[in-house]
Amino acid sequence: MDNSLKEKLLDQEEGNKGYSEKFSVDYFSDLFVNQNINEGNSLRVYLSLRQEGFLSGVNSSTKGLDSDDLDDMVKRKTKYGSNARVEKEDKSYMDFVWESLEDQMMQILIAASIVSTVIGILQEGLSTGWIEGASIFLAVVIVTGISSFQNWSKDQQFKQLDKENSKKNVKLVRDGLEIKEVDVDEIVVGDILHLAIGDISPADGILIKDSVTMDESAMTGESDLQVKVALEEKMTNKVNPFIISGTQVMDGSGKMLVLAVGPNKVSGKSDDLMEAETDETPLQTKLKDVADKIGDLGLMAAIFIGLVLILKDIIMRISLGLPIFSAELLDSFINAFIICITVIVVAIPEGLPMAVTISLAFSVSKMRDQHNLVRHLDASETMGNVNNVCTDKTGTLTMGVMTLRNFYMEGKDNSTNNELDISAEGLTSLTECITNNITAYAEKDNDKMIARGNFTEAALLQFMINQKIDYQDPNVKYPSYVRTLPFSSEYKFMCTLVQVNTNVYRLFIKGAPERVLNYCTKIRGASGKNELISKYSKDINEQQEKYASQCMRTLAIGFKEFTDKKLEGNNAEGMEFFEPLLNEITLTALFGIADAPRPEVPDSIDDCSKAGVTVRMVTGDNIKTAIAIAQDVRIISPREGNESLQRIKAVEDGDKGGLNMPSRIIALEGNEFRELSGGYIKIEDGKDKVGKIKYRYELASQEKFKKTTENLKVIARASPDDKFLLVLGLKQLNNIVAVTGDGTNDAPAMKKSDVGFAMGKRGTDIAKAASDIVLLDDSFHSIITAMKYGRNVYDCIRKFLQFQLTCNVVAVFMTLLGGVILKDSPLTSIQMLWVNLIMDSFASLALATEAPNDKLLKRKPYPKDQDIVTGTMKINIGAQSCFQIIILTFIIFYGDLMFGVPSDRELDHFTWNNSNGYHFTIFFNIFVFLQVFNSVNARKLLRSEVNVFEGIFNNYLYLMIQGIIIVGQIAMVQFGGRALRTHALSLNQHLGCLAIASLSLVIGLLVKLLPIGIDEHTEGPPGFSISKSIRGRKSVDSSRVRSSKSIKF
Repeated sequence: MDNSLKEKLLDQEEGNKGYSEKFSVDYFSDLFVNQNINEGNSLRVYLSLRQEGFLSGVNSSTKGLDSDDLDDMVKRKTKYGSNARVEKEDKSYMDFVWESLEDQMMQILIAASIVSTVIGILQEGLSTGWIEGASIFLAVVIVTGISSFQNWSKDQQFKQLDKENSKKNVKLVRDGLEIKEVDVDEIVVGDILHLAIGDISPADGILIKDSVTMDESAMTGESDLQVKVALEEKMTNKVNPFIISGTQVMDGSGKMLVLAVGPNKVSGKSDDLMEAETDETPLQTKLKDVADKIGDLGLMAAIFIGLVLILKDIIMRISLGLPIFSAELLDSFINAFIICITVIVVAIPEGLPMAVTISLAFSVSKMRDQHNLVRHLDASETMGNVNNVCTDKTGTLTMGVMTLRNFYMEGKDNSTNNELDISAEGLTSLTECITNNITAYAEKDNDKMIARGNFTEAALLQFMINQKIDYQDPNVKYPSYVRTLPFSSEYKFMCTLVQVNTNVYRLFIKGAPERVLNYCTKIRGASGKNELISKYSKDINEQQEKYASQCMRTLAIGFKEFTDKKLEGNNAEGMEFFEPLLNEITLTALFGIADAPRPEVPDSIDDCSKAGVTVRMVTGDNIKTAIAIAQDVRIISPREGNESLQRIKAVEDGDKGGLNMPSRIIALEGNEFRELSGGYIKIEDGKDKVGKIKYRYELASQEKFKKTTENLKVIARASPDDKFLLVLGLKQLNNIVAVTGDGTNDAPAMKKSDVGFAMGKRGTDIAKAASDIVLLDDSFHSIITAMKYGRNVYDCIRKFLQFQLTCNVVAVFMTLLGGVILKDSPLTSIQMLWVNLIMDSFASLALATEAPNDKLLKRKPYPKDQDIVTGTMKINIGAQSCFQIIILTFIIFYGDLMFGVPSDRELDHFTWNNSNGYHFTIFFNIFVFLQVFNSVNARKLLRSEVNVFEGIFNNYLYLMIQGIIIVGQIAMVQFGGRALRTHALSLNQHLGCLAIASLSLVIGLLVKLLPIGIDEHTEGPPGFSISKSIRGRKSVDSSRVRSSKSIKF
């Protein structure tokens, strides 16, 4: 493949057979092979054809394609392929069935059913001997069928999530429009694609306008950034026009001719980027450890039960003088073996990981409906532990609709709601400065022209649209663009250089006043002429403070005109090209751009405070603007706002003490924050697989950082590095941190955080790729939703765990008791498989899908080191287990007398018939109904939650599953017969079983009312203590004692 392009190209040039068709799929495929690009083969092809040759070769032009020409679109897709993802073949339900049957326990039970059937037929004949073996096989089929259905359903949910993740619009030159948004799947070869900072290229192509800097590490493994240019004179082997799909635009902007799409593009050949996330979450891993420990105990109990059953049978045969080796003994061995396997199946709580999966899938589905697109499942559960949220302002705390409210020009402050008070020449100059240095564009929406693109720029463009200013007039809109320096958070401004005529150039600049004003020496003054800016310094400062106090972002624009002599010898790129030109700028205007707070945000911030979560705003705004907005949305109180302003004034007056200020540090600018916190250091941390040095980052001084951030809630004029430092430091202080971001430079902080939120509407591709959750509405309120669902996931798993551990303990103990004291286990293998189905599949569906409520936001987050099993849960599990064991043991020894049925205590595996078995059927019935009522208890975790029925009718799935269990249990008892070793019971007997089992609710209530001080505080490991008070008074916090002997799961 490496030399095929070069060889075929030579053949083509010499008239020999190279490619079957010059501009074929194979031709373009070879063109973008990384080795051919690096060796210059691809560039030789480009220079032989030039840009025009490629455009004509794919029947395109710089004006783009026509969407209405359906025949052309079909031909392009037929010849070059579609950019739509090729979806993998869905796994069928039967595929999951076969996977379930690969479980070793299921295989053993199938083998046991075959052996049991053979022995049964040999002993009892074909008419009845097959029943028990067939019953075991039927139980395996039912268990396998239900678990396979759950896994299939989960797979379908993940596929749906994957589809949501892959949805995306791109900007093309189409249908005569300079910018038209279309679905990424609709891109075809020949399209002209717009690329901007943060975009990930969705296709292979060549750059035909401007220049961009690409990060190709995801596709080529090369960590160095690659410069792509459209001008031939600047091309080398290292600097070329070839843009590979899957690579990211880190700087610049441009237009690209699409040449390869779908499976024919580079990323299409090995594109696993959008696979559904199937890795285990941290909670699943932790619960698997719990399951392994319980499984080990179950294995030991099963071995012990098996040995007891076998030895007891051998001893009895010896004492009765019966031959030891016989078919009956073999049947006893098989029966003991089946019971052992069943105990293991019951004891191993495989439902724990299943419960996490179901709960997460349920949460992901519901969160999607509430504007949270979860990309990584573990983020859903991690949000339950978050105690710090570092958020952007624009679009998250605010509406995200920027409006130009005021602007200062020619010595006057103009409100855009009133008639403008500026000269005609001033309006022309203002229009020039905006329209020639902007990336926003206008689009018709319901017969209205609406500005789209960057939110700040859209505000300026919308102002011109509303004022009916002809911003496309060739007298103000210069067509000859020379260079553009895109906005960057590093230098906080944007520049565009245009050619006005043969020798004259004009540089336009737009950005943060504190940066732009450094380059300005003149201003368009009250006279309408250019005057020295020093004359207006006081007015400019007053206007900035006025705009800031009214929650407006300030923006400065200006220009500079010069001859081509200043460009001689300047062959640099990016900022290095513009730096020599950034002087003697004339300030044209100062803008005040407003973005109103979202109406729901203040209440959401209050919810965070009640939930023990600190919200910190990180913004690029002026610090006074940031303080005003933070106060508006209640991140800081009016008192804290005043303290912050006092501190700023003191610093302005010369006090640079920072941390020595009498007031707490509530708000800082980015540079102050870096200085006072000590920053971070970069430390070598070994080497990666290819031998490159790896680095880790640590705080330079934890003490300084802790002192600086103790009360810090606002960072203004912040750079991405400031956000990274904040996240890094908070995590090193053992906080769990969520971060919002919308730009490319936010990616490091989002990656470093525990949960990264990207903005769905205005977030770049890189920000979304670095995120865990995408906020589809860009609203802070959606973060609260994610927090609520995250906490709910933990609670659901704890509810399930509380139920299953109780059921496990009781089932294993009763089987052990039967093996030691009785001639046979009171629960047969079939019955225990039914119990296992209740414990795992049914319970995980019922308890893991409880909907969240607002009470979840009225307690503090879970700490990282908190046990899964809390103190309250340990008491509940212990009390319910003891109660059930006592009740069931009583039923074994006295249940026959209570219900007036023959005793089954002397019944062994061989003598079951139609006249006995009622006793243990009642035992089985009570056992199952105890689990039904205990699942109601398990719905509530805290002692304060006395009413276990609260909200039960809001969970229809729970009610449905409980109904299935009760109906299924009654059907098994009434119609199971010999296959299930049950006898039909009367209505009174069923009611008696229900009445006894319902006592579980009474025990649950009594446990919560007992004078037991249980430590449910979430800031440390839970424990409990018995209150010394015997008068029933409430134990106070000071009397709580942590148990040093609590079992750790």
